[in-house]
Amino acid sequence: MGVLAAEFKEVLAMARGFVPLTRAARRYRSAVSMQRGGSTHEAFDAAREALCFLRRPSVARTSPPALTLILSATGLLDEVALALGDQAASKAAMADALEACRLAISRHPGLGELEHVRASMAAFEQRLEGAGGGAPY
Repeated sequence: MGVLAAEFKEVLAMARGFVPLTRAARRYRSAVSMQRGGSTHEAFDAAREALCFLRRPSVARTSPPALTLILSATGLLDEVALALGDQAASKAAMADALEACRLAISRHPGLGELEHVRASMAAFEQRLEGAGGGAPY
């Protein structure tokens, strides 16, 4: 396969992931608005929907935009779950976000130097270990 063919396949894969990434971003923005408006249950559902879009195979989860959205939506999901009194509701999302971070850092080592990535990873690890009382973000 030629260089151009390989680059074309990569561009095509990115294009396929654009639609679910955009939908996830919309659901995340809706979740933030709902949380600010006091609609906690709806915010929880919207954050979970955003994460579902980000789990689609066409999404390049290690790309900086997708990773940022994964971390943000997971943090919001955890915050809202705590407000609802369901501390276990976001555990799987946090484990998934940590896995995405580790994979992204293995592919793009510079991501591990970003403060928001390190802070989110530390917060999720702490919450998964059960050491944290509230959402630190």
